[in-house]
Amino acid sequence: LYTLTSNCLPLLDQMVKINSWPLADPWLARADAMIGFDWLAYFNFVHETPWLFRILDVAYAKTAILSFLLIMTLIGLGQYERVQFHMEAVVWTTLISILISAVTPAYAAAIYYGIDFADYPNFGFAPGIYHIESLVALRDASADYRVGEAPFKGLVTFPCVHTALGVIMAGAVWRHWLFWPCALYCVVMIPSTPVLGSHYLVDVIAGAALSVAVMVVLAGRKSYAGIFASRSAPHPVPAE
Repeated sequence: LYTLTSNCLPLLDQMVKINSWPLADPWLARADAMIGFDWLAYFNFVHETPWLFRILDVAYAKTAILSFLLIMTLIGLGQYERVQFHMEAVVWTTLISILISAVTPAYAAAIYYGIDFADYPNFGFAPGIYHIESLVALRDASADYRVGEAPFKGLVTFPCVHTALGVIMAGAVWRHWLFWPCALYCVVMIPSTPVLGSHYLVDVIAGAALSVAVMVVLAGRKSYAGIFASRSAPHPVPAE
């Protein structure tokens, strides 16, 4: 499952972007406006708060390694069902997100709002647009672009997979002492996605909602029965 997530799904992400579907940026921005989120104001606020940006930058960049470390920790603790639950949730959520993004391709909020990163020296680099070159080449079916020649870059804008991965980390350790550090990490990492991932707020909401829905469905399977049960729950009494 880990190999599938880290190798095959990124390749699928690249493949489904070879299409001419209209960019979804305008309606994603309108959705943000409808719920009252001012992306530009938030982007400017983070830029003018350098210490906050440094924290968000680290949190955003460490998601993959922390997810892997969580898996190793659970293995070390003998929590094998939680390991499988975590990986299944990641695979299904990522797969569904990629398929949704095939018909809702989007560049990035920073591109849509015409951000000139020369006006944002506190960042030190251009956050959230590292994927644009690959996405443009795929949509243009450029003869000069070879899939896999460079490391894969996430091309999903809606829903936000970064948010989903964080929520799954916390969800997989629900009612376990590891839940609280994972939840704390989510509280720091998720606010980083509009800036470091150049996501719209609706991307973040959709990513969180999708990951929760997937975990609820998986938790209802017999193979995972009882792994999230409260320790204080009474044990069933065998029939005489």
